[in-house]
Amino acid sequence: MASSPQKGFLRAQTIISVMRYLLASVTVTHETTSFEPCNNYTVLDNPWRSISNGYNSYCDQSVSWSGWYRLFINGLSAHIPDTCVAQYRCGTNVAMWIRGGHPTVTDGVVTRDVCGDVGSDCCYYRSSSIKVKACPGDYYVYELVNPTFCPSAYCADTGRINTSPTTVTPVTISTVSLDTTLYILYALGGLIIAVIVLLVGLIAVNQYYRKKLKTSASSEMPVNKQNKSRDEQKSNANDVEDSVYENDKSTQMKPINRPEVPKSQVHTVYGNVQPSVGQSHALYENL
Repeated sequence: MASSPQKGFLRAQTIISVMRYLLASVTVTHETTSFEPCNNYTVLDNPWRSISNGYNSYCDQSVSWSGWYRLFINGLSAHIPDTCVAQYRCGTNVAMWIRGGHPTVTDGVVTRDVCGDVGSDCCYYRSSSIKVKACPGDYYVYELVNPTFCPSAYCADTGRINTSPTTVTPVTISTVSLDTTLYILYALGGLIIAVIVLLVGLIAVNQYYRKKLKTSASSEMPVNKQNKSRDEQKSNANDVEDSVYENDKSTQMKPINRPEVPKSQVHTVYGNVQPSVGQSHALYENL
């Protein structure tokens, strides 16, 4: 079984792997957000989409849309109309146009509602919204999706639009600044990893020594119990000795209180002869 410090270092390695994965995710996200629709689109050149075309049965619901598209009509740059288009135009039943106007280059990517005319209401049919972006060079790209009804199709127009396109010089992002940002992110990630490893190591060492102190304390307990037992035995022995001493004191012989012999009796026994000191003492002892 691995010791506590080894377990701590194994946890630290797991945390390091997770942090590396997070840093890699940050890098991938950065690369994803740098995707430029104005330079990555599919050309959609269908002359039947022109607003000058009448009714037909085309339907964009059957198209497998994926990504961004730029519209053309016979090679001419076109855009989806942003004003009402009458029904039965653009080679379909419901001719779809966008409501809200086109963005400028500085607006970036915007979302616009898709409408279809029914005669009395130019936005009677409402399909799924799409994303639009104005690109330098006076053209637009669209992230098209399947419409919610059929037959319906996106229209295309080569005429003027509501907003005047603004020519803006594309902003060039310095590779050096991106590299510096990545280096800073990696440095911060490394610092975080180092702090986490240090904390995990300290916790593991603390747990190890606490466990060691517990083990040493438990090993000293029998010795303390043995010493305590010896002290109790000594105390009991002392109590026994004190009890015996008290019993001895209580059983010691006490002097006998003998009655005094009247002189008349002494005279009766010995007559008128006065006994000597030794005889009197012997007589006293016999009584």
